[in-house]
Amino acid sequence: MRVSAVPAFVFATLTLAACQGGSAPTTLPAGMTHETVRNRLADACVYAEWRKREGDALKTVTRDCSCLAKRLEPQMSEPEAAAFVATGQIPKTTQPKYVQAFETCTR
Repeated sequence: MRVSAVPAFVFATLTLAACQGGSAPTTLPAGMTHETVRNRLADACVYAEWRKREGDALKTVTRDCSCLAKRLEPQMSEPEAAAFVATGQIPKTTQPKYVQAFETCTR
């Protein structure tokens, strides 16, 4: 059940990002670290998952999202990470990586 919700979340995120328009930055803002990107990825995941899960599934949200962030951030290019930091939305090019990392972490 949790895994099937991931593509819907990613699609909704991409739809919102497409509506914002403009060009995404290609480098992280000054002072922004990859650790901060991982933390923001985990936070975004927790926010999305907390609203969808119920009962015992809530117990693993933090673990699953921490795993996702640790797996996804190193796979993101600098422009993908910069776009995520700037918009708070998962870039379209990151979607397959996001789904794969989430599925791995929630098995």
